[in-house]
Amino acid sequence: RYMKRNLNRNLNRHLRRQEEAQLTIETALVFPIVLLILSGLFYMIMYVHDIVEVRSGAYRIGMEYSFGNIDEKDVENSIKGLPLFVATPKIKISKGLDSYEIAIDLQGKGNVNMINIIVNSGDRQIIHIPQRISKEVMYGSRVLLEELESKRGKK
Repeated sequence: RYMKRNLNRNLNRHLRRQEEAQLTIETALVFPIVLLILSGLFYMIMYVHDIVEVRSGAYRIGMEYSFGNIDEKDVENSIKGLPLFVATPKIKISKGLDSYEIAIDLQGKGNVNMINIIVNSGDRQIIHIPQRISKEVMYGSRVLLEELESKRGKK
């Protein structure tokens, strides 16, 4: 009986040690994988934040540019001064017939091609900002319309 009890105790102790060793090995294998997935997810969240921040900031700053409150160099400095984590934007402003176009090349610090595929976004963000009519043009067109109406009324 004593030997049987002693044998059971030794067997239980051996099984407990084996379970602890298995748990250590599983943790050593699973923990880095989970950590890698979480860090990749965190990086992707920060990159998407940068995309949203650049687009909204460029539109806001572009509206000020279209009103004539700031010049082109201020637009570039303002966009580059946005609080970004991962992306480093390169800005190009062009003027079309009825709108301004701010093209932003987002280059991340690392490989962001996979993230661009996931979030369906490219490296190049283009923001169109409609041009505003200046006060002089608006008042000039109003004067012309009043002149035309007065000439029509005289006939």
